[in-house]
Amino acid sequence: MKFTWVEPLATLHADGGFAGATQHAALDAFGHAERLGFDALGIAQRGEPDALALRRAEPVAALLARRGSRAAIVELAAQLPDAAATLRVAEEMAALDVLSGGRLVAAFAAGDAAARFRETHALILRAWQASAPFAFAGNYHRLPYVDCWPQPLQRPHPPVLVAGTDGAALAFCLEHDYAYAELSCAGHARARSALGAWWQAVAAAHADDNPHRAGYAQVICLADDLPAARARYDRHVRAFFARHDGDAPDFDALVASGAIVAGSPEGITSRLAALIGELRIGHLFCILDFGGMPAALSLEATGRFAREVMPRLRAAWPMHAGDDRHWIVPHAPHAVLH
Repeated sequence: MKFTWVEPLATLHADGGFAGATQHAALDAFGHAERLGFDALGIAQRGEPDALALRRAEPVAALLARRGSRAAIVELAAQLPDAAATLRVAEEMAALDVLSGGRLVAAFAAGDAAARFRETHALILRAWQASAPFAFAGNYHRLPYVDCWPQPLQRPHPPVLVAGTDGAALAFCLEHDYAYAELSCAGHARARSALGAWWQAVAAAHADDNPHRAGYAQVICLADDLPAARARYDRHVRAFFARHDGDAPDFDALVASGAIVAGSPEGITSRLAALIGELRIGHLFCILDFGGMPAALSLEATGRFAREVMPRLRAAWPMHAGDDRHWIVPHAPHAVLH
């Protein structure tokens, strides 16, 4: 079982001082999570579109690549960009893979424009793998000269994770032997529907049913018990789930729907163990820092989860232990020049 610690970065309209402070805090939190043994560090940019989300995440991802030494780096929930940004995104992601010593997971959201998504994906992968410059003439990209530098360290390319719920996204994952994830934080009913459809598609295709090729994102509110979790996290939960009109669901309603799991380490372990088995997931994206919570609360929750919950769930899939076909292939740590 693999665990990614996810940090939703500051949103679009933050001023420079606030954005700088939150990004410094995020880097400290990422370092804390890596030291505690999380398998990957996920950078999420909520509420921003396409290439803009990737562009805002890149500086933090680059610093993680330079500072870290073990955990994978996952940029979450950005749709593949429009034509003008495709090559820049390909080069920036490749640079992260090189800088990190081969620790990038390329996570893409399959949007509504399936044909554009497929063409953009094809261009990025060809740019990552081509041994010489080439011209690309597609329906959405017409580029007379493509020469991606650098190219990724992982060959033939970094592992790819795709998020999306329609049949085209599932078929795309199976066609390319990619991992699939449900990252909406919309509750367990949606997760059952999305991941149920995924495993049905896998079975119909007689494909690899390794649970490590499926993931799910979960907001986690860890405290001594449920009343304590409600008291400590309620306003942060409301901020995280707030709708555009400023309203947000009730804490207990979110618990009931599964949009959050809350309570003691024992209760959360039991709930997550059942969920892991029901959804057949080998990868949990853990959202433990959200809604503007104080750094002290985030660090405490992350530490308790790593010590009191994560070890109890590690061996969820013993038959598939060590099967890392959909995971990073890191190289020797990069040299540090002084």
